[in-house]
Amino acid sequence: MSCSLTKTSCEALGTALKNNPSKLTELDLSGNNNLQDSGFIHLGDFLKSPGCRLQTLRLENCGLSEKCCEVLGSALKINPTNLTELDLSHNKNIQDVGVLYLHSFFKNLGWRLQTLRLNDCSLSSMSCTTLVSALKSNPSYLAELDLKSNDLQDSDVRELQDLVKNPKFNLQTLRWKD
Repeated sequence: MSCSLTKTSCEALGTALKNNPSKLTELDLSGNNNLQDSGFIHLGDFLKSPGCRLQTLRLENCGLSEKCCEVLGSALKINPTNLTELDLSHNKNIQDVGVLYLHSFFKNLGWRLQTLRLNDCSLSSMSCTTLVSALKSNPSYLAELDLKSNDLQDSDVRELQDLVKNPKFNLQTLRWKD
């Protein structure tokens, strides 16, 4: 966390983790603004590997964009079973396109994600619609969704609020206003 990681250091980290992934359950790379998509791409192979036991992945404020979500969505679609917490907050270039890339992962019945943070990612009502669609197709696990600092209106999150009220869904906490 906040240790000035770059593309080069992520390449070394990704290789090391892929070669020996079995015990790592939490990875927090938050606050590494220079990590960016070019650095995160090197972690994709680790996330895809069957030995990956990662439960918590924090990538807050890493200068990531929708490209990161494309890599992440692809990796998690292949190996979704362990991740329970994902934090992509304060990556303003993720935008709605990034949430669309994650959509297929969210719909995967093998996912166990309980907490998703997309705080300050330049999301619009389109992302809310995407998330509602994914949750309706797989309602069982997500309990906390953080969408703060995305300039969303009441009407944008209405369907998500309905899911919080519906006992069929596990969604208990929806944060969307600061």
